[in-house]
Amino acid sequence: MNIPQNCVEFSHYKSTGNRAFRRAALACAGIGAMLASGALAQTGPSPDSGNAAEPEIFVTAQKREERLQKVPISIAVLSGKTLDKQPSGGTLEALLQVPAISQTNNDAGNLTQVTIRGVAPGVPSGAGGPTTGYYIDAVPFALIRAATVPNTNSYDMARIEVLRGPQGTLYGASALNGVIRIITNDADPSKFEFKARGGVATTSGGDPSFRADTAINIPLIEDKLALRAVADLESIGGWVNQPARNKKNANSALNRSLRFKLAALPSDDLRIDLGAWFERDQWDSGDYSDKNGNQLSTVAQPGKTKFNLYSGKITYNLPFMSISSSTGYLDFDQPFSSDFSYVTGYTTPIQLNASSPTKVFTEELLFNSAGSGSWRWSAGAFYRNARGRVDFVVPGLLPGPLYSRDSSESYAAFGQITRTFADDTFELTGGLRYFHDTSTTEVLSGGFLPAYKAVAKFNKVTPRLTLTWLPSPAFTAYLSYSQGFRSGLNQGALALAASPGLLPAKADTLNNYEVGAKGTTADGLLSFDAAVYYIKWNDVQQLGQILYNGAYTPAVANGPSASGMGTDLTLTLHPAAGFQLGGSIGYSGLKLDADIVQETPYVVLAKKGDRTANSPAWTGSVFANYTAPLSDSLDGRLNISATYRSEVNLRISQSNDNGVAAAVYSSGKPLIVNANFDISTHDNKTFSVYVQNLTNWNGLTSAPAVESLSFRPRPRTIGVQFEAKF
Repeated sequence: MNIPQNCVEFSHYKSTGNRAFRRAALACAGIGAMLASGALAQTGPSPDSGNAAEPEIFVTAQKREERLQKVPISIAVLSGKTLDKQPSGGTLEALLQVPAISQTNNDAGNLTQVTIRGVAPGVPSGAGGPTTGYYIDAVPFALIRAATVPNTNSYDMARIEVLRGPQGTLYGASALNGVIRIITNDADPSKFEFKARGGVATTSGGDPSFRADTAINIPLIEDKLALRAVADLESIGGWVNQPARNKKNANSALNRSLRFKLAALPSDDLRIDLGAWFERDQWDSGDYSDKNGNQLSTVAQPGKTKFNLYSGKITYNLPFMSISSSTGYLDFDQPFSSDFSYVTGYTTPIQLNASSPTKVFTEELLFNSAGSGSWRWSAGAFYRNARGRVDFVVPGLLPGPLYSRDSSESYAAFGQITRTFADDTFELTGGLRYFHDTSTTEVLSGGFLPAYKAVAKFNKVTPRLTLTWLPSPAFTAYLSYSQGFRSGLNQGALALAASPGLLPAKADTLNNYEVGAKGTTADGLLSFDAAVYYIKWNDVQQLGQILYNGAYTPAVANGPSASGMGTDLTLTLHPAAGFQLGGSIGYSGLKLDADIVQETPYVVLAKKGDRTANSPAWTGSVFANYTAPLSDSLDGRLNISATYRSEVNLRISQSNDNGVAAAVYSSGKPLIVNANFDISTHDNKTFSVYVQNLTNWNGLTSAPAVESLSFRPRPRTIGVQFEAKF
């Protein structure tokens, strides 16, 4: 095929009514534009990207703006354009497109944890922090005693950056083996913008769903001051029944959010960004059931996720460096009810009522060198003050309510420096972070437990060293060593009541040795991103259980190390104008280096060579899409994609006729196929018809002890969506 010569005229071709010109434009977008830019920025599988000409992608993964192609980290990026086209769901559904990402859920509170490269927490809630850092803009969304994250709306995002591998030097605690950055669009003082989307869908055997989203950007003072506002509403129809309550489609949900951003540019060197995000999600029950779509509970199990998030960033540019201050405040709570009778073996309902109000203040001061000389450096300081409560009542199991309080006050100093040499063909980067955390746990009341206060302190120094080879703008290779860590924590109130004097869990550390390459072939037909790594995870925080008053309560123990090789590979092929196909595969060989033993009562929970909890060996995805003009004013796009994850296991101690032994539970192997067809006009209006879970896969996505508490994907869903931008 001949490459059109005048690819820079793509925007003109697209706006004309000449179909031949538009076919030429598609060819430019698929091949010529890549050659003109020198590289196609690797964004992972992007089934919604079509084949339109995209500007080169820039990211801030290393806390400065850089070309994605040049950053020596295994990164996937989901663009805002891709996310706006997402027909249903939020950020968690979008992340399933990314290689090496997996998710597991927990029935207590309908909670979700996100895992990168198989490094997962032992349990989503109540027994330790996350292994993956999760940021909303510059604010870390990290709770004290929970590893869960919210499923926020994905409309009007700038992008989502997924950093695979330890990021302890720049991002600190909880970035044990990766970071996810949800980056919203800033207010823009240079232009007015309005956009909206709406859709309806029907689910097999369930209630209908609908959504409506809108975003507006208003310049208040041209080029100086602007306001951006985003409003989201989604009603999610249920499909799980509760026969004992004569309740059909009991797991319906309603999600609402408001976001505001204010941008002020008093001068060319000073920028001030203020933000506020208000999220209110509620559900009638969790998305779990037996294979027939039933929950056995005889009681209601509603819950809510609600948070207010406030952020402020001030950036000032000097001739030789920039200075920025990022401040965040998170006010979070997740009250819920859950039937514990299936967990304890009781024949009568045991309804746990819990809440976890948490307030987190963060401040980061960052200094970045300016210019493009042979030296680049970053230095900064970070402070975090988190305070949370765990309040729960379990009538019939505990003699009274239990209220406990946790706090974590931490600070860190970090720096990173890069030296280029050999005419900028090579770069050597080194970084270091010092971290200190003081963790406090108190029992406030409860009556049946004595009051106590436990204090523990944790310190850590984490390094990073990277050698990068940049032979051309279209190819990057790197060799790196990096370290991530997760802070330790005190044991929970019930664990200490069952085993007085139980020591806090120590911090765990992950060492990663990695070689990677990414780029685009000379003809622009193939883009790739590949990495091979070896992990050594020391003092692994894992879930144990202690018998208290006839039921097991979680405790966190430092197990032996885990290690293994792994790889991530993403390929995207552009064989013809308007046609794009690709896929990704992730493998994690992470396995225990020795047995994990629970001392009280004595149980060998896992043996040497077993996988750690909730850790899949394989993840993968494939996609294909084709875009072509349908008429002089309409373009059509057909897309088919699929995601896969191998099984995950959960090992816990459990009573049986012979006493107490280890029990192993396994999930299924989710294979979800989606398809959609879009019709777009030249004035930025799009109509979409889509099918999710095309094959109606109904297996287990989690590995719980009771099948009726097993999470399953939403059954086959068919919907339509309309989007318009002005």
